[in-house]
Amino acid sequence: MSALNAVMGDSDVGQLHRKHEFDMPVQGSVRAKKAQARAIKRVLDPRTRKTVGWLYEWNTGQVSVMWKDGRRENVVYE
Repeated sequence: MSALNAVMGDSDVGQLHRKHEFDMPVQGSVRAKKAQARAIKRVLDPRTRKTVGWLYEWNTGQVSVMWKDGRRENVVYE
């Protein structure tokens, strides 16, 4: 659940990929490059249950959200 809480501050996946070529330390000062991501959950509006984005996990282990129509504050992960 802590990874999902951290996601709430992320921008969309495309912006993260362009801004941060290297994100997570692997060992010491070596960093892993984000190369691939896979959708692991849908992000839903809690009232309508419509999909407002997708939660992605990168090859580095980092998770981030790709929003459909802009960032939302109150969401449900499914």
